[in-house]
Amino acid sequence: MRGNIRGFSLLEIMLVLVLLGGLATLVIGALPGAPSLKQHEERLSAQLQWAAERAVQEGQVYGVAVAAREWQLVKLVRAPQGEHASYYWPGHYWQPVSSSNKPPQPTLLPESVNLRLILEEHPHPLRATLQEQGLEPQMLLMPGGEVSRFELQLLTENQPPRTVSLKPERLR
Repeated sequence: MRGNIRGFSLLEIMLVLVLLGGLATLVIGALPGAPSLKQHEERLSAQLQWAAERAVQEGQVYGVAVAAREWQLVKLVRAPQGEHASYYWPGHYWQPVSSSNKPPQPTLLPESVNLRLILEEHPHPLRATLQEQGLEPQMLLMPGGEVSRFELQLLTENQPPRTVSLKPERLR
C-alpha cells in the first residue's frame, strides 16, 4: 500500500514556484507607485494655473502659502468682526480654497521631497509647516492677471530639481 502513494516531483514543485513568481511580478508591476517628482510638479503647476485664472474671473486676490513640504491655495476675503486679520491686508483674512470639490487642505509632499521658494531671484526661507507660518501667502495672484515673480522648486536627492513658475502672459 505504501508503494502506491506518490507525491509531487521536484520538477513539478519548481514549475509551480516559477509560475507564482511570474504572476507576483506582473501584479506588483501593475500596482500604482508613489507619484514621481514630475507628477508633483504637474499637480502644483495645475493648481497655480487654476488659482490664477480664478483670481481673474472672480476679481479677487488669490495667494499661495508655502512651507518646506506643503502648500495651500488661499483667497483674500473681508474679515468678519473679531476674525484674525491679515498682517498686510487689514480688515481681510486669507481663506483656504481648493481646486476640487473636496474641503480645502494643504497639499503635502512625501518626506523625500522639499520645496525651495525663489522670490524676485532670491531664495526665500520656508518654515517647516504652514501651522508655524500661518496662511499669509508668499506669492500673490492678482485679479488683473499680475503675479508675484517667483520660482518654486521641488527637490529630492536622486533627481534634478523641477521648477514651477507662472508668467503673466500665460494667464491671458
